[in-house]
Amino acid sequence: MTNTLPPAHWAADPSGRHEHRYWDGTRWTDHVSDQGAVTVDPIDGSTPQQPAPAAVAEPLPVNADGLLMPMVEAPSPPPPAAGTAYLPTTTADSLGLAKPDYWRGLDGLRTALVVLLGLSAVVSVMVVVAISTRLGVISDIEQGRFSASLPQRAQDADDFVSASVAIALLLYVATGVVFIVWQWRSAKNLEALGRTGAPRGPGWSIAGWLVPFVNFVFPVLIVQDLWRGTTAGTGPGDGWRKERSSGLVWCWWALFLVGTGIGRFVNTDDSTTLSDLRQSNNTLLGGYVIMAIAAVLAIVVVVQLTRRFDARRAEALAQ
Repeated sequence: MTNTLPPAHWAADPSGRHEHRYWDGTRWTDHVSDQGAVTVDPIDGSTPQQPAPAAVAEPLPVNADGLLMPMVEAPSPPPPAAGTAYLPTTTADSLGLAKPDYWRGLDGLRTALVVLLGLSAVVSVMVVVAISTRLGVISDIEQGRFSASLPQRAQDADDFVSASVAIALLLYVATGVVFIVWQWRSAKNLEALGRTGAPRGPGWSIAGWLVPFVNFVFPVLIVQDLWRGTTAGTGPGDGWRKERSSGLVWCWWALFLVGTGIGRFVNTDDSTTLSDLRQSNNTLLGGYVIMAIAAVLAIVVVVQLTRRFDARRAEALAQ
């Protein structure tokens, strides 16, 4: 005698009264969970017999006479992990889960990115102020306004620029790491919502930033996939690919590329004349202004996309 029931796990409550109900491997139990709190609500008293989750090959327990052994109620199972939800993989499986798709929380990463990107914008402005101070020293030299304090002012201006650029670089690296994690989790959540046919899988959320030349294009294409896949009215399947991309995302990425490109390739130390030094500093100043604007736009992109994911998740759980 064989059975094709899945192993014990928390699944979407088939009665619809709670977030999760515990499947013990043979039947739905009375143990339910809402926001991580486990309580008891009998399923048989007020709900018709519910279908089991999709099954796997598994023998039922029988005794020596070949009779099905009685089941003993197991102790209350632990609550689902915090920040984890289970979503139906298909409409036909809306009352049970063959293979639970784990929802990865984005709220903490969103908050971290808002803080880091906000600091990046502030530090970019600080770099602009530092460069402006150095441009003032260059202007005094060009116009012959020499004084005893001029050498010290020039040294202080250079130190200010160096320190602020170093802080900006550290924030850039930290923000990049958190952004990649947020993007990967979002891509996995897109799969959990049943959005199929993505031309770039979640792995490209990481590799797309590291592969030369590919990193000019793939990161923004993945963010656009996330945007289209969370458009209101879309559902499981690949129909989301026909949705419109976001002009906000394109604008953010264009400014990000220009700003980082200027910061990476403009080197004021290569200047040989005062005119060249002024030009390179003006260009670098403009690059950091662009970076500050790009950081603000990135905050808007992250906040809006996280809200869109939360909305689509709520819709899926309500089905």
